[in-house]
Amino acid sequence: MLNTVDVGLMANHLDAHKSIIKRLELYLNNAKNQQLIHTLEQQIGIMKNQ
Repeated sequence: MLNTVDVGLMANHLDAHKSIIKRLELYLNNAKNQQLIHTLEQQIGIMKNQ
């Protein structure tokens, strides 16, 4: 069972991920380099699964 503090930290962490994911998606929409696109897609996928 998680402590209340741990649950609060997790909630804050997920909010931080959402804002970072939005920024990465913005970069992805403007990226031209295929290697960068691939890296951004991987990072977004990893962060959405956490």
